[in-house]
Amino acid sequence: MADSEDNRSPHTVVVTLLASLLALLGGAIGVASAIRALLVVGNDPAYHSRVFYGWIALLCALVASWGVLLAGRHRKTAMALTLLGGAVGAVAINLFYLNTFYVMALPCWLLGLLMAEIGSWG
Repeated sequence: MADSEDNRSPHTVVVTLLASLLALLGGAIGVASAIRALLVVGNDPAYHSRVFYGWIALLCALVASWGVLLAGRHRKTAMALTLLGGAVGAVAINLFYLNTFYVMALPCWLLGLLMAEIGSWG
């Protein structure tokens, strides 16, 4: 008995792959940016009261990437995870340390969601 995924068109497979790659790229950018911020100023006493925001940004980058990867099966959950994770992470990293590189992950996650949606059309 074949899986339903075996009957997908080549277009669907390519678009789904692109969505996954964009999710991973966004995750790599967001995670690397949050880790860099934690390493650069995490031990600085001036930033000690805000280190929590750096950890929140790191977690949100992972959640947003995971959300895009779920988009093929659970659209509403994926959109909520990605949009909330990306937005909260972007705000959190900027409350911790002025870091605009993290924001570069947002277009990757949003494009990943769009590609996953297009891929689900068949």
